[in-house]
Amino acid sequence: MILVAVALLAIAYGAGFVWVGLASGAVVRIDPQQPTPSSTAPTAAGLVDLAVGEGSVWVARRGAPTVDRIDPETLDVTDTIDIGTTPASIAVGFGQVWVTAY
Repeated sequence: MILVAVALLAIAYGAGFVWVGLASGAVVRIDPQQPTPSSTAPTAAGLVDLAVGEGSVWVARRGAPTVDRIDPETLDVTDTIDIGTTPASIAVGFGQVWVTAY
């Protein structure tokens, strides 16, 4: 067994997968039926938080006034939304994406 130390910043469950956000900005998709991460979706900037819902994975980016929308099947960034300020955390509920900011 090989152990690798990484900086885990966020974890969420949705769309049938466990989603892990790393300090590097990577978003890792883990199938609960498989012990090994199945895929990685890089983000353009570091990651501060992530949430899953409304058919997407939502990534609040570190040091950028934006949120990335990632397709959970293809892991492609389908949209980058300018929120006008640096995000601190993100959540999905009641048909909306909620972002707190500094």
